[in-house]
Order: sequence, then structure tokens, then C-alpha cells
Amino acid sequence: MRSKSGQTSKYVFTMVELMIVIAIIVLLAALLLPSLQKARDTAKRIKCTGNLRQLSLAWLNYCNAHNEWLPVYDSALWGIGSWWSTSKAWPEIMQAELSTAVYKSTWGAYIIRKNSYLSCPSFPKTADMGTFNPDYGMNRFGIGGNTVNGAPIYKKMTNVKLPTQLVGFGDSYIAWAPTLGSYTIEGSGAHFRHSNKANLLFCDGHVELKDRYFFNPPWGWWNKAPWGNP
Repeated sequence: MRSKSGQTSKYVFTMVELMIVIAIIVLLAALLLPSLQKARDTAKRIKCTGNLRQLSLAWLNYCNAHNEWLPVYDSALWGIGSWWSTSKAWPEIMQAELSTAVYKSTWGAYIIRKNSYLSCPSFPKTADMGTFNPDYGMNRFGIGGNTVNGAPIYKKMTNVKLPTQLVGFGDSYIAWAPTLGSYTIEGSGAHFRHSNKANLLFCDGHVELKDRYFFNPPWGWWNKAPWGNP
């Protein structure tokens, strides 16, 4: 009886110890997981920053190869056919400079290569083979070819007056298909996917993380930095 009782007591004690250990593990996990998630988010943001810097180099190479002329965000703005049939969005216009990030499919469409530097690691993907849409959009009203009134603006990089203040590209998305990214040829906007902030590439090549307040400039924003002609 004593032996059986002693064994039972020992078994109960062991279970209590196990429960305490499990409770400690759960507590430590609860304390550490947010820090680990924050570290992962930081790593993704840093990778996104690197992506935009690579995009900046491709953009600069395009300008150098075209006598400082800026690529438009959509060739239809300049009357090159109808949008649906023959117009080109900026990833296709800059395809030579974007190198392996964009490729032409066997059926003629230009595809953004998955996990390329046009693909933000903080943006969830649903396509297995790539997408028509990069995760970064061009500043249509500042350097992309027209103002909100349809008038052409910057034509050459040398026309940019305040490159440290004017946005060139940034985290974006398509409003009606937020998991796809953005060509910036449809109604789209900034995507705050880095802890409620967006990475922005400015015309001088530097990248900054900005919150939503940055996107609320005073009246007449199309004529001022960060969007319009400063």
C-alpha cells in the first residue's frame, strides 16, 4: 500500500511539474513571439528598401539611355493607341532596364517575376507563376507623365527641381484587387504594409518610411512636393 501510494504521489508530482514547465513555455512564447514577429517585419522592410533602391538604379539607367527622358507610367497618355490594345505600362516600357524582374510570356504578355525586386516581401501573393502587377507604383502626377488636369509635366530628369522631396515610386496596390500590386494604370494608392507605413523612393534615390499623415498635403498638392511639381 505504501509503495503504491508512494508511486501514485510521485506520479502526481511529476504531472504537476510537467504542467508548470508547459505553463512557463507558453509564457515565454507569449513574450518572445511579438519580438520575433517584429524582427521578421523589420527584415522584410529592409528587403523592401533594397528593392526600391534597385528600382531606382533601373529608373536612372533608363533616363541615361534616353537622354534624361523620364519613362511615363502609361504610354496611352501620349496618344500611342488605345489603352486596351497597344499602350504600355511602365514595367514594360522599362523592361530592358528592369532586366530579369520582368519577362515576356510565350503569349506576349509582360509578367512580373515572382520574388523579384518588384515583389515586396511584406505583400501577400496569390499567384504561383507571377503577376501582371508589381508591388510598387509610380507617382503618376509627379513624374509619371501628367497632372490631375491631364497636362504633361516633367519630361526630363533634369526638370525635377526638388528631387529630395519629390516621390518617384512607392508601396502601392490596386483598389479593386489589393493582393495583386499595382501597375498604376488604374485607380490605386499607397499601401501601408510596413507597420502602417509605406516605403517611398524619392527622385534623388533615397528611400523613406512614411505614415498616412504624409499623404495629406495642403490644397494644391499636384503643384507641390511630394507629389506634384515643386
